Amino acid sequence: MPSLTHRHFGLGCFFALSVAFLTCHSNEAPAAADNTSLGTHSEPPHSVESENPISFVEFILEDEANCQSRESQHVIVHNLHPKRTIRVWLDRYYRNVPTGDRSRTDLLPGAEPEGLGCATVMNAKQEWRVVKAIFVE
Repeated sequence: MPSLTHRHFGLGCFFALSVAFLTCHSNEAPAAADNTSLGTHSEPPHSVESENPISFVEFILEDEANCQSRESQHVIVHNLHPKRTIRVWLDRYYRNVPTGDRSRTDLLPGAEPEGLGCATVMNAKQEWRVVKAIFVE
């Protein structure tokens, strides 16, 4: 796996700054507007005892050749829970407009993160928002 630029983001992360979400483009930590913003941090903001599966969903920006050629980074999504599978639904936005693309994926514990795409496409932000996440038994 290529070297990752670890920038951890959780609940409702998408790749543009707004009131209840986090920026994934800036080195500055955004101000939390309410308790749905988790901010940048070195340790994931959750515990195994947590019953909220969204708190175990992590977005990471990594250096990847295709995205770097566009002066961007590759966005990947990862399950932080050590034992439980998480089914997550994501909506994709481009230039802050919903694209109508909704993806669903099962994130296995301990598995490699899943790639979503480049954070910037044709000099515009591309972003993903967590719509729903559940534990799968």
